[in-house]
Amino acid sequence: LVHVAPLMCRTWLVPSSYEFAERENQMMWEAVQRDQEDVDVRYRLAHALHRPEVRRRFDIVIFDLPPRMSLGTVNALIASHWLLVQMVLDKLSADAVPRFLSQMSGLKSDLDIDLRLAGIVGVMHRVRQRSDEEELTWSNLGSEAEEWLYDGFGLIEPTLPRRQAFPNSAGEKLTILEDAEVRDEFLVPIFFELSQRIGLISRQSSDQSHEDETATALN
Repeated sequence: LVHVAPLMCRTWLVPSSYEFAERENQMMWEAVQRDQEDVDVRYRLAHALHRPEVRRRFDIVIFDLPPRMSLGTVNALIASHWLLVQMVLDKLSADAVPRFLSQMSGLKSDLDIDLRLAGIVGVMHRVRQRSDEEELTWSNLGSEAEEWLYDGFGLIEPTLPRRQAFPNSAGEKLTILEDAEVRDEFLVPIFFELSQRIGLISRQSSDQSHEDETATALN
């Protein structure tokens, strides 16, 4: 565990790199070779997170998943209650989102898990304001949402433009929060919208309480 204070108090980061991928492949091979094991390899993370010592220490766990259905991804999805999907604002990505959510629906049914969609956030549009093409992609995605989104949740505003602060912070804990403009204009509003959707804070919170909670979260 790596503590990320003072950027975020009471917050720890568990970095995952190539060593994790190697261990993941090893576990997949071991699962294929064994007929039975005490805990299904797909449920190991969920079992670990439900241990009393873990539940006493952490209120919320957030997984950042790769864009592939690996053993680690399946473990994280099984251990989760909410799913947030990010997509680049282009047609290719927009076409992939419904297929991905259909796959998630199948996973929910096959494994009988309570996984709900918190929403979709658009990322990496080319300029500060979405271009006409990107706006059309975002709008079309929203208009089609009722056909394949579940739990009544859809698109999340604001979307995230390409900013140098994002690649500059890669691999450096949460230093992206040091960019006040990116943090206050984009990340904090998305955080509050998600918090409202999953019930961490009330939608009836006043603007003043929003500002107070923002200051508390970031100090």
